[in-house]
Amino acid sequence: MKKEVITVIPLERVKGGLEIEIKNNNLVISAKVNELEEEIVSKASQIKVFLTDSDGVLTDGGMFYSEQGDELKKFNTKDGMGMHMLKKRGIIVGIITGEDRQLVKNRAEKMGVDELHMGILNKMEILERIKEKYGVSAEQICFVGDDINDLEVIKAVGLGCSVADGMEIVKSNADYITDRKGGAGAVREVAELVLQAKQALN
Repeated sequence: MKKEVITVIPLERVKGGLEIEIKNNNLVISAKVNELEEEIVSKASQIKVFLTDSDGVLTDGGMFYSEQGDELKKFNTKDGMGMHMLKKRGIIVGIITGEDRQLVKNRAEKMGVDELHMGILNKMEILERIKEKYGVSAEQICFVGDDINDLEVIKAVGLGCSVADGMEIVKSNADYITDRKGGAGAVREVAELVLQAKQALN
């Protein structure tokens, strides 16, 4: 008797749905995986501008305070390399964050980002300015976020992404959800997705 092979796919990673049908009086549930993967690759291949939030994405969202009251954050070097890889491919990279801290600026300078916008309450306004500056459409922009202040941008861009530990409302509206948590290489994961998609379709 031939064995039936069942493949389990992490459905939470991509926006989509399930196909449900009845075969031989049995309920069969399957993911529309190939279609979804093709859609993500198609979206990722069009990216010309790669933007990310800072706290909760480039960091794990935690904060450390010294006895002198200095605030410290931990960044991941893998994300920095991901940004560098994107820039080498000619992709504009940037950070849009509600934070306005020198240490974020220091990290952005070390990564060599093209766009740094700090202390931003209306991220959509910055998105529109970036579109106009570089002559790109929303479909050609990727944004990685984690919280409700990122939601509007995630819904507006061509490839809206949430980190694995993002808020549920953010994940439910994202095109792609990373395996990795914020501050643990999530940005690198999306960067590699974009680069691999471009390579696959070239």
